[in-house]
Amino acid sequence: MYKELLRDLFDDYDIRIRPRLNQSSTVEVNTSFTLNSIVDFDTAGQSIVIMGFFIITWFDEVLKWDPNDYGKTNYFRVRLNDIWYPQIEFSKKSTLYFQTNDASKTLGDKETEIAKISYNGFVVWTHDGIFNSMCKVTVKYYPFDVQTCELIYHAAGENKDTVLLNVPHANHYFNLLENSEWRVVKTTAKVIDSFNTNVMFIVVTVQRRAEFTVYTMIIPLATLAVVNVFTFLVPIESGEKGSLSITLFLAYGFFTTITRDSLPHNSIQVSYYIVYVTTLLIFSVFTVIYVIIEAKINSSIGSNEINICKIKSNQVKSVDAMSKTNDEYELENMPQMDKTLTWNEFLKKMDIVMFLFSILAMSIYSTVLWTYVYKKSKIYS
Repeated sequence: MYKELLRDLFDDYDIRIRPRLNQSSTVEVNTSFTLNSIVDFDTAGQSIVIMGFFIITWFDEVLKWDPNDYGKTNYFRVRLNDIWYPQIEFSKKSTLYFQTNDASKTLGDKETEIAKISYNGFVVWTHDGIFNSMCKVTVKYYPFDVQTCELIYHAAGENKDTVLLNVPHANHYFNLLENSEWRVVKTTAKVIDSFNTNVMFIVVTVQRRAEFTVYTMIIPLATLAVVNVFTFLVPIESGEKGSLSITLFLAYGFFTTITRDSLPHNSIQVSYYIVYVTTLLIFSVFTVIYVIIEAKINSSIGSNEINICKIKSNQVKSVDAMSKTNDEYELENMPQMDKTLTWNEFLKKMDIVMFLFSILAMSIYSTVLWTYVYKKSKIYS
């Protein structure tokens, strides 16, 4: 019965002709994509590799039969090259690309892929694989960034009057294997008419798991910023103040190198993380310059007195002397302790002022910046 069924169905079957009794009617093809896992996401190379499978269905009006006439046979399976099927071709232009292992742009291998055909002409074709797509990566809110990537495909050689692509239901996950760096937010699908052709977009939205970056990048940077502020409290006489400030400057240079290698070179949207690192680097440069100037003053004129305040005081006294009584004048001119400061004492007071100002400014800047980045990332997720 099975051989007889195949002989009756495929005796006059032509794979070049659309499976419609009336060739003016449209073949409606339903496509859905199920995501299994994110294999890799290279933000510097701006490409994502995902694993999943497509379920593609349509009705073949030619391949229909009565199960009672063929021993209750309700369905059978055939290779794709034995029937008409929609040739799904992925886009290779704009900023989005698709690439399989054999560099083919067409979904499936007609020599090996199998389709299931039911007695009512309903055809089901399932294809699983690993898909690679180029993405437009935006790292403005790194490491709390949310990325959106797309797979774009259409029915090759067809227009919407001959083959109409649809999405019958929302895309979903199946046995989703969690990625250690990225979390899947959602997958959606949309159809756009372009040049009388249905173009399908599979949109995958992912969010970075920020914990690793926070513990290995942001917290160490904030810790170095605190240590950099405490440089002002190191006595200049110890000789370690300059070496400490230069060491911290080199540490910021190391973080800058790591950032350059791990993030895409994007000048359109600069990451707030890069702004943060650059700000700390500039502050470290300022600290080094301050320490150098302080060391030079301390070694040259550190023990000299600062007489500016004393000179101004004597000038005021000479102007007001005529208006005062003799008793008041004698009282003011009694021997007193000299209140002038040395340059060394002045620099020590400046160190305290710089410490208090720097730790306050750095705390406010870091808190405001990362709170803003975190809240903005939640809006876009």
